[in-house]
Amino acid sequence: MRLTWVLHVVVYSGLVLRCKTGTGSLDLPHEFLAHYFTTYPKLAADCDNDKSCPYKAHLHKNVCWGFEDNCDSSRRYSNPICDEDHKGWVKTKKEQVDTFYKQGDFGYVQNYRNSMKLLCKPSFPTDSALECSENIEFCRGRNIMIDFRGLLNRTTPVMYDMDVLKPGEIGGRCELNKGPLTAEVARLSSLQTWLPELRNFVELPESPIANPESQCDQIIKTPVYIMKIDATVNMYHHFCDFLNLFASLFVNSTSNNIDMFPTNTQVLIWRTYKYSSSFEATFRAFTSNPVMNLNDLKGKRVCFKNVVFPLLPRMIFGLFYNTPLIWGCRNSGLFNAFSRFVLHRLRIDQRSAPNLNKIRVTLLSRETRYRRILNEDNLLQTLRNNTNLSVRRTDFVEQLSIIAETDILIGIHGAGLTHLLFLPDWAVVFELYNCGDVHCYADLARLRGVKYMTWQDESKVVTEEDGSYKENHGPHPKHSDYAFDTAEFLKLVNEAVTHLLYLNLRLQLQRKSFESYYRNSKIKTAFISSTSSVSDTKPGNIKGIKIGHRAGKHGPSKSFRRVIKFPNMASVHEGEGEGLEAGSQALRRRNEEAYRHPQIYVIREIYDSENAYENFEQQLERALAQECETIVIEPFKLGVETSRWIAVGNWLHKTAVLAGFGSIVAAFVWPDKPFLNGPLALLSTLCTGLYSISWQFDPCCKYQVESDPKQLHQLALESLNTSSPVVLVRKDDTRRKILHTAVTIACLTQIGLRQYYPSIYRIFSPAYSNSPPHHPTSIGASPGKIVVTSYSTHSPETLPTSTGFMSVFAEGVGIWKP
Repeated sequence: MRLTWVLHVVVYSGLVLRCKTGTGSLDLPHEFLAHYFTTYPKLAADCDNDKSCPYKAHLHKNVCWGFEDNCDSSRRYSNPICDEDHKGWVKTKKEQVDTFYKQGDFGYVQNYRNSMKLLCKPSFPTDSALECSENIEFCRGRNIMIDFRGLLNRTTPVMYDMDVLKPGEIGGRCELNKGPLTAEVARLSSLQTWLPELRNFVELPESPIANPESQCDQIIKTPVYIMKIDATVNMYHHFCDFLNLFASLFVNSTSNNIDMFPTNTQVLIWRTYKYSSSFEATFRAFTSNPVMNLNDLKGKRVCFKNVVFPLLPRMIFGLFYNTPLIWGCRNSGLFNAFSRFVLHRLRIDQRSAPNLNKIRVTLLSRETRYRRILNEDNLLQTLRNNTNLSVRRTDFVEQLSIIAETDILIGIHGAGLTHLLFLPDWAVVFELYNCGDVHCYADLARLRGVKYMTWQDESKVVTEEDGSYKENHGPHPKHSDYAFDTAEFLKLVNEAVTHLLYLNLRLQLQRKSFESYYRNSKIKTAFISSTSSVSDTKPGNIKGIKIGHRAGKHGPSKSFRRVIKFPNMASVHEGEGEGLEAGSQALRRRNEEAYRHPQIYVIREIYDSENAYENFEQQLERALAQECETIVIEPFKLGVETSRWIAVGNWLHKTAVLAGFGSIVAAFVWPDKPFLNGPLALLSTLCTGLYSISWQFDPCCKYQVESDPKQLHQLALESLNTSSPVVLVRKDDTRRKILHTAVTIACLTQIGLRQYYPSIYRIFSPAYSNSPPHHPTSIGASPGKIVVTSYSTHSPETLPTSTGFMSVFAEGVGIWKP
């Protein structure tokens, strides 16, 4: 009898990555330690009994990460901050918090853990095993054989290929459930699922590890992460790889895995290119071994003792490339933990509090083809206050050390802004110009939990295009360079400094009472001014760091320019008790006013049920019934259908007007050619009739699709989850309905008068009255047809006003009858 339940326990513990970790060798941020020991009670007990254990202060803490089933919100690593409106996503504040937690926090990890299923079940402890999440986006296996001998016959390098493995080239000895590997074929995509590789999994007659001589040319006993990675030259895309690898550590963890964050592992990149990236130092946070690629295993059958297929960078609703985020929330504990983990493993110091006497500003300087700051030196001059500029070269790790010390990060839209992941918790990100992609770094900043700002006044931005848009089928904001108004730039930096001061004040008031705090320190609220004087006050010093972001394709910089700069900061507020409290309230009111925007209705793209699309349609109908001024549609399908419906209505309106006018003009200019104005009048009538029946009473047609970037920029759409929503703006359609109806009636009236009341029509149409009609005078008849042989002109008096050509076909007879 097989002890299935015992085997399942053995398999589940064997599937995770394991290595021995002593209580004195933990290499984790101090924020992790209490959660780590709570996860592994046995390890905590060993530390408690060991007098030399240095982690006793972190024991016996009632905490959890947040992905555990029994972890309530009071014990989590952190909780989201949802202090703004969700704008129609959910019904309650609790649902808002829970939605954000599942979208971009440890609740995201919990969803994957709960969806894990055993796809290949072992019968004996030495057998293989394969376990995967829903959609085959995360998998882990034990005693798995992969045959790389087919790579010898490939003539092209492997990067995003989905045919690396053929049927039978991956497998193990276990009872395979092939259903999930075939049911998900519709989701086949290189960077979204592991299905292209695992659909070829087969049952082997023997366990690869039990009989390695016949099935293995190489055995790797070290735990292996097999990774399909995104663009390595682009920091934004490549850090999707690192973040998902970090999240996979939690998905892979169990109580039997005493090392949740191992370094004695192997990373295998699923491509034949040699891995090279300016960000490759980040892998040091995950492994102490060199990174491998498929060329290292080409021509071999390799048996893996433990293997993990981590979360992928471009999954549907993945992190962070396709993350949908509910409005009004920020501060993901998962992203905070990732930042601290990488900085700790790379030995980069992190500040615990801001230094308001020396605010550090970092400017990312692009030296790429597009999106350069044309007047960068002028902007720096407003901050430099005649301080010398110093230049030096640094590597990526030193870049992160500079970012970790930064209070305000400034940069135009580009991959370099991904540095914001490693800013201190209190920092401000100032995206100088988002180039039309309003959500990319705004959402990333919300996930990280730092303040986000961007340029607001489009009239104070000068765009310079280099003409390359002709090659790219039209101009694009990301293919231009920009110059910015220095006074407006200074104003926005002032707002960032104000936020830092206000945030610091709030943190201080949380730690101690206001009175005791003020007795022991002087609180000053400072504003930057290009005309501030230092004759009466001692200026504060603000240290700025300018980063020369140099990369051919949005990659990292290898040359940094470091500059100590900032104008004088004069203390403009200093008071006691009520004065300071009133000042903080004024700052709060100022911040609230800065974020006000017109009331809009947002239809969020949340697929939380099978009837999600019907819910989207109901939300649209509700918004139309409420006559909202602005409706923002995130769901792509609904947005396309709505915009097309409005576009067809617009086409009918314009066609009715133009055809009607054309009919009237043709009738007056060419009165003897009714075949011109007649069809135009008919077309105008059809369009007006169709519009009246199907569009006129549809509330959707009281809206127009807003496409003006300047107008869209004023709608405060920074928190949307898509870079291309459909925005509907309500507009009065009374005039347009009157216009096409009146034009159609006019052209029909003109035709009716001409046909039935020619004498009246002759009064309004002199051209018709004076135009001599042409008609044939002789006709040659032949069997089955009539041939006009000549024309003559008659005066209008000799013929009736209305003439016609009636042909009678009867055995070759043709008759002209006036």
